[in-house]
Amino acid sequence: MPRNFNLLQFDATHPGAAKVLQDHRKTPIQKAIHLLLNIAVNELPSRVVDSYLVTTNFADPQRNQFIKDCLNRF
Repeated sequence: MPRNFNLLQFDATHPGAAKVLQDHRKTPIQKAIHLLLNIAVNELPSRVVDSYLVTTNFADPQRNQFIKDCLNRF
């Protein structure tokens, strides 16, 4: 499995499950694209969440405010 790919188990009975389902969307893992996962079927049901990596110079207060303003739009 690629090092940057994590598969997590989902417990629908967990008290926080409903909130997780609001933030995640259904997206199948396609065998043709993810060959290293050795999926037995063509598509495996999954849920994903969009993530963003932000790097910046956090010593600059104006830059910090700009990043906060951008993130607050989501």
